[in-house]
Amino acid sequence: VGLMHSTFFDDGDYSCELDVNLDDIYTDESGCGSKVAGLFFFISFFLLHTYVLLNMLVVVVVDSYATVQQGTARSSSSGKSIEAFAEAWRRLDPAMTGKIPIGALRDLLCD
Repeated sequence: VGLMHSTFFDDGDYSCELDVNLDDIYTDESGCGSKVAGLFFFISFFLLHTYVLLNMLVVVVVDSYATVQQGTARSSSSGKSIEAFAEAWRRLDPAMTGKIPIGALRDLLCD
């Protein structure tokens, strides 16, 4: 309550602020904890996770590239379909007006 009171009303009483000594965080009286072991754990954890995330990024890029390549291969085969459609349209519209009779639509789609 004292910290909240001094935060809102700023009466100049800062006696309830925390005094943090970083040396006490790493090692206590029983000798538990080590700066070297903590640093080693942090660096190894950071490097391992960076390596995993980098590999995941590479997998996404390679997979996207493979998907695009498959689409390109598929579109080249669909080019033949487009040519067949254009040829069927030419047969039904020899004057090249861009229009065909509605009765010829079935012939166009069936070819």
